[in-house]
Amino acid sequence: MRLGYWGSAHCVLPVVGVLLLVVGCGHRAPHETSPVEAAKTADVPLPEWAPENPSAEFLRAAKVLRGVPMDAVGRGDMPEQSWRALLGYMRQINPTLWQLFGSLSDAQIDAFLAAKKIAIAVRDLTPGQRAALDAVLDANKGREIQMSGVTLPDFRTLLYKMGAKEGLSNVTIAFAIEGVNTLSFNARVHGVGDPLVWTGWAQAPRLGPKTSAVKPAGSRSEARSQTPLPEWAPKNPSPEFMRAWRVLKPTPQEEFTKFAEGDFAKLALAKRASQTWPAAFEFFGTLTDEQMKHFFSVRQVRMPVSSLSPGQRAALDNWLERWRSVMKGNGTLPEDFLVVLFKMGAREDLSNVDVGFNAKNEGRRVHTTFWVRQPDGSYSAIQNDFAYM
Repeated sequence: MRLGYWGSAHCVLPVVGVLLLVVGCGHRAPHETSPVEAAKTADVPLPEWAPENPSAEFLRAAKVLRGVPMDAVGRGDMPEQSWRALLGYMRQINPTLWQLFGSLSDAQIDAFLAAKKIAIAVRDLTPGQRAALDAVLDANKGREIQMSGVTLPDFRTLLYKMGAKEGLSNVTIAFAIEGVNTLSFNARVHGVGDPLVWTGWAQAPRLGPKTSAVKPAGSRSEARSQTPLPEWAPKNPSPEFMRAWRVLKPTPQEEFTKFAEGDFAKLALAKRASQTWPAAFEFFGTLTDEQMKHFFSVRQVRMPVSSLSPGQRAALDNWLERWRSVMKGNGTLPEDFLVVLFKMGAREDLSNVDVGFNAKNEGRRVHTTFWVRQPDGSYSAIQNDFAYM
């Protein structure tokens, strides 16, 4: 099926070394330059329909793709009302497709530019990519498309009607360049002939593979990309992990020994905590270029949980779940950060919680940090370290 036109004093908990947790009060970080301003500063052209606050994934896509101007969308013999409705849907759906494209890894983007197509099974998507795909599938939820007298439901419903399983385990998505550099997105249900297709949402530049357009910010990025990954790194690291790896330093193994002081129980606890670090790196890797620049400038970046992009929220949820599964029954550190946050006064939807990264308290040690706003306007914070600047 083809669609589209085609803070204060701190109280330190009795935990030391690489497992430090801090609780205290703080103040909101100074205003940061918006991603739009950052993109303009970097001479990255944004489409006229770009969101006011584009996600890191969107800006990453903007370094590779070119927008299709709305005035270039031909009406043909389409009734004016249908044509205007189509333009509205494109403004709604196209940004989510750019965000999904921007969630691809460097290797995936290079492969796409070389072959002019790439297909990925939904079951193989990273958490950030899956969150971006969900945003695409739900972009027109509740706003059925009326085309030529036919009512088409939202994309997710269409896939289920085509035979997709719950969780989309039998669906493969793909990007392809059609015609004169026009991009298409399609979602195919295994065993079904015609896929769901949306075309005309972007144009690809005439770039070859190994483009430098998608490299992250950070003066150490090239050197760090050549450094061997630590033993705790995932076998197939996500693009978010590699983006963080290029600018952060892992905690040295000797710190495990220093922390344990000959105590095998402490050493086991340190090793267990290190299993949460890949998720922390992935979360850090979802920061926008401007957020990273701000972090390395003032050694802290914080964001309201309610304002996180879908990819950032997915990475945060992944970190929280990873911590919960790894630290269950450890007997020393909190087993569930959400429970701790609720006890600190966080609302169920975390609407009074900021999250981010902090390296102000201990030299250049980087912590995943949560700030909970209290009724009097102050903030209580809790954090856990995972890397160095």
